[in-house]
Amino acid sequence: MPVGTPVLATPAVGATATSATTTSFTPAAGDLLLAFAAARAAAAEIPTISDTLGNTWTQVATGTDFSNITAKLWYQVVEGSPAARTVTASSTGATQVGLAVVSIPGAGTDFSNFQIGTNGAGDPSVTMAAYAASSIAIGFYAGNAGGSNPTIPTGYTSLTNSQIATNIRFAVVHDTTSPSTSMAWVGPSTDSICFGVEIKEAAAGAYTLTANTAAVTLTGTSATLRVDRKLTANTAEITLTGSAATLRRGFTLAANTNAVAVSGQQATLTYTPVAGAYTLTAESPAITLTGSAATLTYTSSRQPEVNWPGTNIPRSKFREMQRAALARYLHDERERLQKEDEKPAQRKVKRAVARVIRRIEGEGLLTSDQIHEAAPAIKQAITSNVSIPAILDQLRLSELTFIAEQSLLDDEAAAILLLAA
Repeated sequence: MPVGTPVLATPAVGATATSATTTSFTPAAGDLLLAFAAARAAAAEIPTISDTLGNTWTQVATGTDFSNITAKLWYQVVEGSPAARTVTASSTGATQVGLAVVSIPGAGTDFSNFQIGTNGAGDPSVTMAAYAASSIAIGFYAGNAGGSNPTIPTGYTSLTNSQIATNIRFAVVHDTTSPSTSMAWVGPSTDSICFGVEIKEAAAGAYTLTANTAAVTLTGTSATLRVDRKLTANTAEITLTGSAATLRRGFTLAANTNAVAVSGQQATLTYTPVAGAYTLTAESPAITLTGSAATLTYTSSRQPEVNWPGTNIPRSKFREMQRAALARYLHDERERLQKEDEKPAQRKVKRAVARVIRRIEGEGLLTSDQIHEAAPAIKQAITSNVSIPAILDQLRLSELTFIAEQSLLDDEAAAILLLAA
């Protein structure tokens, strides 16, 4: 951004006192403010500066005390959200004080080309070093007494030139087109000081995103934003605008990372994840894939659970229930028959088998065809001493395969099988 045209941020002021204060003003954000203060009297000290916002003013040079006149120059870069303020210059021992505040957009803070001139009359001058092509020049003058205002350097334009207080002659000039390196003042004062300063263009530099940085917008045909740090939770959105706007990122998107928007005919967002598959975890947000060949691959380490037909009970659990129930019913009938004093009659055996079948049918554990297939095994389990789990392991019923090595039965089913054995 080129250096803009200097203006008075507020009218120059003077007072027959040890201090002078400007009227209230609100400068533009990012502008460079230059404050020039002068004080008169042999006992006057080099002025100091302050404002009602408590902002810091940095001296361009240490200040100059020349007989009956003293002067100093400071600068300040206006904050991002400027507010109204007044500025005060003070000088202990002074009889009069003058103050001017100049505002310059697009200016940097390199004041290496700064010169001071003094003169026992009213004719101070300075010779500046060569200017950069994009620079402008500003001159300042303070004189003690004299009957008229000074004549300003050739080619320069006046921002203020007046008898700012009773015995202070006070002027600020600039040249924004082709400033001469020679600044020569002519005036009737008895003691005088002049300052010359080159105002350089603000230096280009990296933009640093800090905590709570608002959105950053880039506009232009080749605007570029390079982000070399990790964006943390609650980072604001970054918007790029332009036909070739580019955002380069080498960081990992963390939880709650906000959207990154890229706009433009050739806008590019490049993201290279770490090697490895993307793992969906609990509460994972939605993943949207867009494009003619977009692919999302997900490999599960577990097979989905399937319910037993006609029920809402998982297949593995239903098999456990079947086995446990059959073992319990067979055990009950075997124990009942073994308590008889005489050898069980065929009729009693049939009744025992029938009772088991009714219980199986009542709970829907087996179909009619499965019961028919299982009847011989049921009779064997009731009338012999063969282990009931062993008999159940031998059953090969349609649509039903008992798990011989099942080790995940619940406590009740496990206890029944142990008792049955």
